[in-house]
Amino acid sequence: LLQEKVYQDNGVEMTLPATFVLGDVENDFESLMNQGQSLEDEQAQTIKGIFEHYKEDILMWAYDPVGDGQYGTGLLVMKNDQFAGMSLMLISTFAKSIIGDQLDLVDQERIKMDDRDVLRFETSTGDLGVKSSQAFYIFNESGKLWIIAFFTDSDQIQESLLEFDRAVESFEFVGDE
Repeated sequence: LLQEKVYQDNGVEMTLPATFVLGDVENDFESLMNQGQSLEDEQAQTIKGIFEHYKEDILMWAYDPVGDGQYGTGLLVMKNDQFAGMSLMLISTFAKSIIGDQLDLVDQERIKMDDRDVLRFETSTGDLGVKSSQAFYIFNESGKLWIIAFFTDSDQIQESLLEFDRAVESFEFVGDE
């Protein structure tokens, strides 16, 4: 059985497979990007783009070097005040501009997690070579819009979705530091 543990950073917590390594949002990101050569360049660019764009809003990032995928799995947790409280219906119409135009939308659905209403997008990148996929979960809670993103290999995404769903279900905002 998969070992899981609770990860906590900047007032948010999530239960993830214990193989995840928590990054230090303030300091480690550059070093991750430099050693993350194993992250496919395009994937790294995508993550880096999101990171630079939303630096202030990223509360947690983690990386699972062990995952089944060739490149492991990355995770970002972001908050957004600008769109907080907006209906998911509305957000779904312009989510692409939030998550990046360079991503191809594969699938989009609304899912109910306990009493949380979640918008889940599956996207992919990569015209050449290895395709990478992303799963974005968007929901309102505690007066903020939350965006939780997982990055993995395209051939892993289907098996991984359940694991990602579980992680998102475990997400808790425990308060500002």
